[in-house]
Amino acid sequence: MSVWSWLRAIVSGRPTLLEWPSKLSRLNGEPYDFWSGHFDWLNPAAAKLDEEIRAFCGQFAASGPVERAALTQSLNRADSFALEHFAERAAVIGLRAGDADLVRSGLIATAAIDPQAVDARSAGHTLPRLYYCLTRCGADAAAAFEEVAQLAADSMSRLIRTNAKRYAAYSSIAEMGQRELVCEVASAHGAGFVRRFIKPYQPSGDILGLSLRVAELLRAESKYQFYDIVSATDLPSYCFGQQQGAPDRAHDPLAVVSVQSRLRPEHESNRSRDYMQAEWLNIYLAEAADPSTARQLAQTANDARAERAAMAAVSVESMVAIAFALTTRYSFLVVESRRTVERFREPLLQELRSVLPSRSEA
Repeated sequence: MSVWSWLRAIVSGRPTLLEWPSKLSRLNGEPYDFWSGHFDWLNPAAAKLDEEIRAFCGQFAASGPVERAALTQSLNRADSFALEHFAERAAVIGLRAGDADLVRSGLIATAAIDPQAVDARSAGHTLPRLYYCLTRCGADAAAAFEEVAQLAADSMSRLIRTNAKRYAAYSSIAEMGQRELVCEVASAHGAGFVRRFIKPYQPSGDILGLSLRVAELLRAESKYQFYDIVSATDLPSYCFGQQQGAPDRAHDPLAVVSVQSRLRPEHESNRSRDYMQAEWLNIYLAEAADPSTARQLAQTANDARAERAAMAAVSVESMVAIAFALTTRYSFLVVESRRTVERFREPLLQELRSVLPSRSEA
């Protein structure tokens, strides 16, 4: 990659490229970009870099040990992160197409990552999803992992083998997905993945299906870029746990899912393209133990006062939905306010009513 390509990479918003690289990239394509939808694991946007990295993976797999080591050493830190993102994209896109070869390319990309540039534990976070997708595509995932482990450098090889051994010990791919936090969903855009945390999660209904419909509300917001859906998470601490009268831990929800988006940089005052620092617009969906607790949760959120956040909450039966705007950079919200987030109140009520008969609302 030329210096001009590197400068374009900064403009495109890759946070890992903000430091001058110790060596220039061997990848010539435009880098992956959050704001272009390249990291949308429910509907990843097309990226020209995919084909270049897939060709690199083919070259890596066809080379001998010395040549493979040289290829890995030719990667700079940004390249290694690009391979990591390609692995995530290959898993989703390969699953959709039933293309085990593409998923295997994602595994090879992981094996080719320079462990000196990227922590091997970080590089390996996509391994559960790759194993899952290989199996879902009808491939022998254990055999593929062993084959690719033989291509990797020592630390990456050990990581791939250790993980494969653990995955193979599960009784089914469904158990493997559940235990390894691989959460496949079927959205209007096709097969995809949502993240899963480790908070208590015992919904009585299809709260994930509800979250996929709610995600379309955020996708329709032109000022925002859809980010992710996270299941088994918490309600925002700005609403709960920091205020007098907030529900105690005995009234924790049975399940919480967050649907997340980020304010696009053209609407930020300093136009930073770091999506981790952008203003958030999230919607939290929670199932409470009973309608009374749901009403209490919604009321607590509606009564909350915070300089850097704004909320609008509704409840129907035992379900709660909270539209939540937050800034992590400033002491005040740039775009949203308590008044503007009210636009979500009626749409969220409609979504809750679609899954629960309207008998007890707040």
